[in-house]
Amino acid sequence: MKSSPVGFANSTPDLAIQSPTKLKRPGELLQLSSGSGLGLAIVRQIVEAHQGKVAAANHPDTGGAWMTIFLPIKQPDFL
Repeated sequence: MKSSPVGFANSTPDLAIQSPTKLKRPGELLQLSSGSGLGLAIVRQIVEAHQGKVAAANHPDTGGAWMTIFLPIKQPDFL
């Protein structure tokens, strides 16, 4: 998943996936707008329920944000 053009402030990528937050500009919390700000926190909970991880980082070239989801691979029991 990518977002552009703003991305996160250097100190906020992990905050965005740990708790329900909405960022107006890098590092600035948004008080009033549409949406609940729960999206990334919900994604993190679902991914972690499947023993995965979510990582957030700024994309240095475009200024947008990158969200990476890591999920374990398990072979089906019937193989």
